Amino acid sequence: MQQKIEAFIFDLDGVIVDTAVYHFDSWKQLAALHNFEIPESLHEDLKGLGRMESLDKVLVYKNGDTSQKEMVELARVKNDMYLDNISHISEGDTLPGVIEFLQKAKSAGLKLAVGSGSKNARPILKRLGITGMFDAICDGTDITMSKPDPEIFQCACKAVSVEPSRAIVFEDATSGVEAAKACGTYTVGLGDPEILNKADIVLDSLIDVEPNDVIKQLGIK
Repeated sequence: MQQKIEAFIFDLDGVIVDTAVYHFDSWKQLAALHNFEIPESLHEDLKGLGRMESLDKVLVYKNGDTSQKEMVELARVKNDMYLDNISHISEGDTLPGVIEFLQKAKSAGLKLAVGSGSKNARPILKRLGITGMFDAICDGTDITMSKPDPEIFQCACKAVSVEPSRAIVFEDATSGVEAAKACGTYTVGLGDPEILNKADIVLDSLIDVEPNDVIKQLGIK
C-alpha cells in the first residue's frame, strides 16, 4: 500500500531552533532605543509573523505616529539587531530531538522541507549545518504574503512535488497552524495545547518521537 503521507514540512523558529527569543529580544532592544517598552505577553503574539506585521504590533506601544519611511528603517535596524543576536548560533544548537527526528523521517523515505517566513532561514540553517537534510527550503524571500496566509506552505509543497493533503506541517505558532490549515496539510503543533488548539495534534517536543507514530496519531493509515 502506498504511504499516504509523503512529506514533513517544518517551520524554523521554535521548531528546529529557538530563535523566537532572539527575535523578541531584538524588538525589546528596538523599543528601548526609542524610549518605549513592550510587554512580555507580546512574545507569543509575534511568533510566526513577518517583520512588518510584527512591527505593526510593536508600534502600538510607541507614542506618536510613525511614517512609512521610518517603519522601513525601524525594521532594518531590528533585523540588524537580530542578526547580531543570532551570530553565535552554530552546529548543535537545534532544539532537542530535532536531528534524530529528521534522520528517522528521511530514513522512512519522507521528503523534508522548511517553510519559514523568516528571510534569514537559509543562513540560520547553514549555521546549524543541516541545510543538506532538506529536500527544499522556502522562506520569506520566496513569498509575498506572511502567515497566516498559506503561501509559504504552498511553496514548500510545490517545491517537493507533494499535494498538501499528503504533507504534515510542524508549527509552534498559531499563525503558522492557521496557514497550514488554509494550505490543506495536516498540522502538528509543538508547544502549549491551549495556545495551539487548532492543530490536529500537539506534542511537547520532538524528543524520542517516531515519524510513524505521528502519522498514526493523526489517524492516517
